[in-house]
Order: sequence, then C-alpha cells, then structure tokens
Amino acid sequence: MILAGCSQDADPETKEEPGSDPLVRTALTLYKQQCASCHGGGLKGRVGPNLRRIGARMSQEEIAAKITDGGGGMPAFKQELSTDEIGMLTEWLAAKR
Repeated sequence: MILAGCSQDADPETKEEPGSDPLVRTALTLYKQQCASCHGGGLKGRVGPNLRRIGARMSQEEIAAKITDGGGGMPAFKQELSTDEIGMLTEWLAAKR
C-alpha cells in the first residue's frame, strides 16, 4: 500500500493512495461509512481506539471477530456488512502494522 501526501486520489481521511486496488478502494469506503465516526479520520481514534497499527496488535482472525461480533464497547457489524465486506475491511486493517 502506498501512502500519499498530496495526491489527488489520496483518501483525505487516511492519506492513503487507493490506486487501482479494489480491496483498498472498498475498504476505504467501508471505513468511511462504518468506522470513521468512532475510529476517526486517519485511523487515529476518537471514541474507538486508534487503528493505525492494529495489525501489529491483533491477528486477522481477531480483527474479523471484533468487526463481526463487536465487544468491549464496539457494536457488532454482522448485520450491517456482508461476509465479503468484513473480509476486505479485515484484510486492509490487518496490513496496518
């Protein structure tokens, strides 16, 4: 994944360059729609914790379980997101090391 400083295609919330990778594009959209209100722009945290290095703290399976089932103040998203959407978001977040 490429981080961008001034690119027109960079996501203003995460400063991430989505390029042509459909996983990154979808994950950024899902993040903005479902996660940013609690986890903040740029993954920096607000009500929810900072996610900038979540892949270093949690395994991909743990991230998927947290998104799916919630817990510890986080709501479950198994009714709002499809299994594929949870998988894409999980893969993207797990790469944040």
